[in-house]
Amino acid sequence: MMDVTHLVNVRAMLFEDSGDWCQKGIFVSLSSDMPTPNISTLGMLDRLTLAVRSIIRHEWSMLTAMERLDWTRNQADSNKHLRSRWNSYASADIEFWHVNFRSLLDQVALVISELAGIKNEKLKKSFRKLYNKSCSTSLHTPKSAAFGKQLGPEWLALLQSSTWFDQIVSVRDAIVHLGGHTMLFEDPSKGILFQVYGARYQRLVKDAPLVYNENVVFFDRYAAHLMSHLLMFLEDFARVVYGRVMMSRKPPDTASNCGPGWGTLRSWIDSTLAAVAPPSQ
Repeated sequence: MMDVTHLVNVRAMLFEDSGDWCQKGIFVSLSSDMPTPNISTLGMLDRLTLAVRSIIRHEWSMLTAMERLDWTRNQADSNKHLRSRWNSYASADIEFWHVNFRSLLDQVALVISELAGIKNEKLKKSFRKLYNKSCSTSLHTPKSAAFGKQLGPEWLALLQSSTWFDQIVSVRDAIVHLGGHTMLFEDPSKGILFQVYGARYQRLVKDAPLVYNENVVFFDRYAAHLMSHLLMFLEDFARVVYGRVMMSRKPPDTASNCGPGWGTLRSWIDSTLAAVAPPSQ
């Protein structure tokens, strides 16, 4: 059975306030506590603040795509125009979601590199390169061991924990670089049913608990699963930043981030939990 700890933990971070859905947590507090950047003369803290703000913008873009997918699917039953455009609209939003997920993580890589003192420009701009170099199987040579020491145990552990990244990067790279494409299936009333195919029509999304059948995947479950992993990752990321920048080992988690998409994520988490971990009778 699929481990649902990340789904349960993120669900607890989402709440309704005056009719709007919000998120609270350490990363939200970090985004509020970072100093206003001096964009005319960028120092390290200024670059960190701009990167954190960029992370939030990518997060909002992903949530907006999720809410738009959910709204369009619900409207398509009674709107012939939307129903006729469903495949095109939904595939564009799903691809946009994947691209923003990867771009968000590249901003995370920038923060990690700044705080670890990494000067290599290719490493600083690529979460994939940091992730690959941090894998335990890659740390056996003196050069790679020195890299691990420079990162430090906190960043190293965080990167090594991101095992869900392989799924995202394979799909995103296929879409952006390798001729991959997204297809929608069935009537939208049955759900957001999709698959991403590589250039040779190989299936790229295969997570068993999230599938409609052996070829087709529920996007709401898939997105809830990976988005929850991402949000828990950002909580751990924020803890390290607080410790490095603000010397705080007990960062606050009281700030709120309210806006489009959080309610959609909450409902998708609920439906995923019901599907993969139904309550015992």
